[in-house]
Amino acid sequence: MKFTISLSDAARHTITLATLEAYVLGDGRPRRTKLETLGYLWGFSREDSKGTTHFHVDLMSLSISAKRSRNSVKPNDQAVRLKSELMVRGHHT
Repeated sequence: MKFTISLSDAARHTITLATLEAYVLGDGRPRRTKLETLGYLWGFSREDSKGTTHFHVDLMSLSISAKRSRNSVKPNDQAVRLKSELMVRGHHT
């Protein structure tokens, strides 16, 4: 199996900015830099005639409501549903 991944400029910039903020500034509390964070990637995939799967990421969305602990982050299930519903509706309009 072979895979390729490509990012739109918008996704690349959003990922970079979110990473920079989480790593350098954290959540604003003292000694809370290098903060674990979670985001969602939106895009599509396709398989070519040689069997290579190509993933293209159009957008990235940072999960503000994710539950963070010292060494992990857990998604908020309601946020997943909310964002998924919006993306599906937006895709069909």
